[in-house]
Amino acid sequence: DDANQLLYVSLINTVLFTLLSLVIVIFFQNGIANLLRAPEAGPWFLLIPVTVLLTGVVSSFTFWTNRHKMYKRISVSRVLSKIFTVIISITLGILFKGPLGLMAGYVLGLVVQLIVIAGGSLHEDYFRLTPISLERMKTQIKRYRNFPYYTLPAQFINRFTNQLPIFMLSVISGGAAVGLFNMCNTILAMPVQLISGAVGEVFKQKASMDYSEFGNCKSIFVKTLKNLFSLSLLPFIILLVFAPDIFDFVLGDQWREAGVYAQLLGSMFLFKFFVSPLSYMYFIVGKQREDLILHIWMLLSSLGVFWIGEHYIKNVYWILLLFGLNYTLIYAIYLLRSYQFSRGIHIHETE
Repeated sequence: DDANQLLYVSLINTVLFTLLSLVIVIFFQNGIANLLRAPEAGPWFLLIPVTVLLTGVVSSFTFWTNRHKMYKRISVSRVLSKIFTVIISITLGILFKGPLGLMAGYVLGLVVQLIVIAGGSLHEDYFRLTPISLERMKTQIKRYRNFPYYTLPAQFINRFTNQLPIFMLSVISGGAAVGLFNMCNTILAMPVQLISGAVGEVFKQKASMDYSEFGNCKSIFVKTLKNLFSLSLLPFIILLVFAPDIFDFVLGDQWREAGVYAQLLGSMFLFKFFVSPLSYMYFIVGKQREDLILHIWMLLSSLGVFWIGEHYIKNVYWILLLFGLNYTLIYAIYLLRSYQFSRGIHIHETE
């Protein structure tokens, strides 16, 4: 019942933030577009509230589904979402010139994920859902207050920092560099989202249970780390050596430069692949405050990299290399601390 009340709280928060984003877009879309030096992007900002709503609902039901160990449903929802996104993006991209294909593909991919994960939960597992209780919801909000206090701003900073190269590259090098970065990011993030994400769902559930029962979860942590590292090492070596040729062969000669970007950012995505799911230890042991501090450092250091790049380096390759190495260092810190937490080396901050 506690989990159900938390689900309801998450869904209510999603609606509230959807409305907030809608207000911001309505009043400031042109100003934001001009600030990004992309005035033609203004009308597309109206899709932001839609994606906020879809992403929030999908995320809420994904955690709820994971709690009940329905990993297959989570995996199927993500795989189908990616397939539909690619098919729709390519099809509409061929039929209509412009960004319509990418936009529609992304949104409809979320719709497919929503149908599978939320629709399946409501249709097949509705019996698990208990009635809404305002008093119980208030209790859960109070119990997990560190999440909105620390995790909410940390996740906002994380999303903003991930998009920072798009903002800065558009200013430093123009739209072509942004397009190449987006293609590189899309390709390299796919195994992180599909493989690492799927492993992460299992790790979250089992690590939480082990930690609750034994006071540590070192065994499942080390096992998961070894498995993820062994899965990623060979593809990383291949990527480091042959990425431009691979992008050229698969996507065409016009995307060969995106392969160069992939080489420069390879170490970042390697660490992200096996560190991202393991960093859930921060939530298991209630270290949200430290997580927020690391995210603030992530943002400030990334801004520093692009500031130095714009004023002194003025070379997109060196800028991306420094950006990737900076992220790699931060992921290494997350890995070390998460391992310490898995051994029970910490001081509780929350219940």
